[in-house]
Amino acid sequence: HYAKPIGLGGTSFSQLEAAPDHEGCFGDKPSKRCSCALRQAFAKQANERSNTFQSTQGFKWILREDMTPVIASTCELRLQWVIMLRRNILRRHISNSAAKLDKRSHVKDKEDAKDLRENFKPTLNPEKIYREIKEESDGYVKLIEDFKQLCQGPATGDLDVASRVHYYEDLVDSNPASPGEWGKVLYQLGGWNTSNVTRIRELAGGWRVDTRTTVVHGTHPVADLIANYGAVEEALRGTEFEWMLH
Repeated sequence: HYAKPIGLGGTSFSQLEAAPDHEGCFGDKPSKRCSCALRQAFAKQANERSNTFQSTQGFKWILREDMTPVIASTCELRLQWVIMLRRNILRRHISNSAAKLDKRSHVKDKEDAKDLRENFKPTLNPEKIYREIKEESDGYVKLIEDFKQLCQGPATGDLDVASRVHYYEDLVDSNPASPGEWGKVLYQLGGWNTSNVTRIRELAGGWRVDTRTTVVHGTHPVADLIANYGAVEEALRGTEFEWMLH
C-alpha cells in the first residue's frame, strides 16, 4: 500500500519510502511533508530516465483507508492523475483469490489461463462477501468525494473529477470502445496533447498496443469461476450487488 514511482516503459520499481518525508503521506490531513516526498521521489526518477514515448514516470497508488495527504499533495503540485476502479468488485475478488491459490496474477498463454481458471477455483466466504464488496464500493465513493473536495478549485487547476474516473471494464481489449477510453487516459495523464486515438497513432508512427498478458477470467460466467457459487449467489441475491453475479 505504498506509492510506487513507475516507469511505464520499463520494469523497475522504487518505493516512495526512499523519500525522507514519506511518512507525511500517511494520515488523515493534508501534509506539506507528503508534497516534499512526492517531489523528492519523482525528481530522483526523472534524473535517471527522461520522458519519452516508450517511458515516463508516475505514481501508482493502491487504495488504502485514508488517502487525504496523497490526494491533497497530488493536486497541490498539479500532477496529472486518473482514478482507476473496477465496476464488478466481485470479479476482482475472484481474480485475487484465484491468484493466491496458484501464486499467479498473470499467465503466459491461453492454455495456462485455462488451467488456472478450471483447476484453481477459489472458495469465497459467503458470510463476508457482501460486507467486503460494500466496504470497497463505499471506499470508491469516498475516494471520488475526497478528490472533489481537495482538487476542485482555482488553486488546484479546477479539474473535473468525474471525467477522470475510469473503469477496468471500459479499458479491456474485449470492449470495442477501449482505444477511445485509453486515449482519454493518455491525454489526462499528459502523455499526449490529444485524446484522439487515430491522431495519437499518426503521431507515434502507427503505434499500437501489444499486451503480453492473457486474460484468465474475462467474460466467463461467475458461476464457472468459483467453487461455491450457490452460497455466494444466495448471499448477494436481493442486494444492490446481485448484478455482479451475471
